[in-house]
Order: sequence, then structure tokens, then C-alpha cells
Amino acid sequence: MDTSNHLHTIEWLSIVQRMMKKSKAISTSAVIEDVSIESIAKDPANVRKHSQRNIEAIKASLTRFGQQKPIVIDADGKVLAGNGTLQAAIELQWATIQVSRSRLQGKDAVAFAIADNRSAELAEWDFEALTQVFEELQGNGFDLNDIGWQPHEIEPLMNSDFLPQPHNDGPESVRPINLTKEQREVFERAVNQLRDADNSRDMSEGRCVELLASRFLA
Repeated sequence: MDTSNHLHTIEWLSIVQRMMKKSKAISTSAVIEDVSIESIAKDPANVRKHSQRNIEAIKASLTRFGQQKPIVIDADGKVLAGNGTLQAAIELQWATIQVSRSRLQGKDAVAFAIADNRSAELAEWDFEALTQVFEELQGNGFDLNDIGWQPHEIEPLMNSDFLPQPHNDGPESVRPINLTKEQREVFERAVNQLRDADNSRDMSEGRCVELLASRFLA
């Protein structure tokens, strides 16, 4: 027998066994449980506040779709992520709720709660794509109020004239301003008058906005 190959095989088996144990531990930590709402405690140090409008949006989602993701609690039943969902479930008079019980403790648990909120906050909407999705949903008779959007927020998107934006990933990249058709007409009239006054028909819209804003501030 080749002793070196035999030892090499044993080493690989040992590595595989350790990986399997680690994988098992990870999957076990993600088990979803149905628990009594009365057994769960809100985080008294929660730094993320939920307005009543936010709670109403969550309630609408829970009512329309059910609970599609669990809240996260620690070993003692304190909420690490999902305080808003818990409050909405309480107002809906649910008796139980789905949870994922985290093994994080102490500072790690506190840090995770903040990171979970912050990572969601840093996301941005692609308003042009969102508008297309809204149009498809409405075309199928879907009530957009069920997903937390109100008519006064949806209408400007539906009326927006999305124009191609130059690709720019550099530090000077800025987010476009979305205008309704009526707002666009007013803007174009102002731009045309400004170009005529400055005898510059080739002036870019960006430069026009800059001049208009500068003259307003002056």
C-alpha cells in the first residue's frame, strides 16, 4: 500500500467530514418555527422606528400574501429583525408567527440587527423598471395599495417620460429627475426661453437647469 496516498485520503475525508458538520450546523440554524406571539419580546433597544403608515403597509402585505419570510429572534425570544412585522401581526391579532431562531448573542446580535436594517435601506429603486411592473400589475387587476404604494406616489411614475441617460459609473454620476408630462412641458418652455435669451440653441438641458437654479438663488 502506498502510505502517502492513504494518509492523503484520510486527510481529505477529515476535511469533508468537517465541512459536512459545518453545513449541518448552518442549515439547523435556519429552521423556521411557528411560535406564539406572546412568547416573543420586542427589542427595547431597537433603533429602527416604524411609522403607522409603514405598519399598515406591512399589514396589507401580510393579509394579501401571508408571511413569506420569518422574523429573526435570539435564543431568548427577543426580535433581532422583523419588529415591524411583529407589530403588524399583533394588530392583525395573529396568535402565532414564523420565526428563525438565531444563535448570535451579545454585540454580534446587536450588530446584525443594525446591519439588517441598513442593508435594506441602502437599496434603490429602478423607477423606470418599477413603472413597467406597476403597469403590468394594474393591467391584471392588481391593487397596488396591497404593496404599500399610494395613488399620489404611483401617478407621477405612470406619467413620467423616462429618457435614456448616459452611462456613467464614475464619482460624478447623478440620479435622473423624473418628471410628469405636464412638468416636462413647463421645463421645456423654460429651457427654450432661456436658450433664446442667451442666444444659444445648443445649450444642454443640464446647463439650463444650472442657470435657472443659479438665477433663482440670486
